Amino acid sequence: MTIAVYARSTKDNHSAYIEQIYTMLKTEKVNLIIYEPYYKFLKENYKFDLPIETFSNSEELISKGSYLICLGGDGTMLETVAFLKN
Repeated sequence: MTIAVYARSTKDNHSAYIEQIYTMLKTEKVNLIIYEPYYKFLKENYKFDLPIETFSNSEELISKGSYLICLGGDGTMLETVAFLKN
């Protein structure tokens, strides 16, 4: 099983949350993939260096992910819906 994470790049998105999710899922033998722009944001701003696969479009997400976790509020949810329709 693979769980995908979609989030916007904001100052409130700290890498510690993703690190906790990654560690928890790894112990359960569940793969994690992350939205590529968000992953790059974490690497550039938080020295995030976990070996997590990324996705950059809806086709990649659908082919790789079983479930999607959306981190953020209403705007992020609306953006995720638009992302999935493309």
